[in-house]
Amino acid sequence: MEEVGEASGRSKQIETITARRLEAQGEEQIELLSELQRCIRCYNCREVCPICYCKECLLKPEKMGYSSERYLRRAQKKGQIKMPVDTVLYHLTKMNHMASSCVACGLCEQACPMDIPLGRIYSRIGGHVQALFDYVPGRSMEEELPVATFKEEELPAVEDAKR
Repeated sequence: MEEVGEASGRSKQIETITARRLEAQGEEQIELLSELQRCIRCYNCREVCPICYCKECLLKPEKMGYSSERYLRRAQKKGQIKMPVDTVLYHLTKMNHMASSCVACGLCEQACPMDIPLGRIYSRIGGHVQALFDYVPGRSMEEELPVATFKEEELPAVEDAKR
């Protein structure tokens, strides 16, 4: 039986997103820490992300430390700036969110003024995690995000997948 109307369009969009994700993952090596060291904490990646879902964002500057403007003022005074520890924490937390939801749209990468390959990073991590849970973001509006709520039966499946 052929799909019609909205369901057919949704299926095509999911296929396109899945193909884009596989392409974005690629095989290139990304030196994560050296890439993230260029981050100036402008938060453009967070602002443009279409899948951000937290009601209270823990990645806001006031929750994560100082604003990027404060770091830039400090850099002007000292002539240099060292990457703040919480920048790594910011990106690790963001990656945790992207792992189950990233659709590889690439907006984060386009918005980054430091040309950090965020889309490729998030897509690669997301692809691995989503495969563990046989999850495709957007496949079904009723399907819950994996690891968003604890389900005891998920843990054995993930352990089996690792073997």
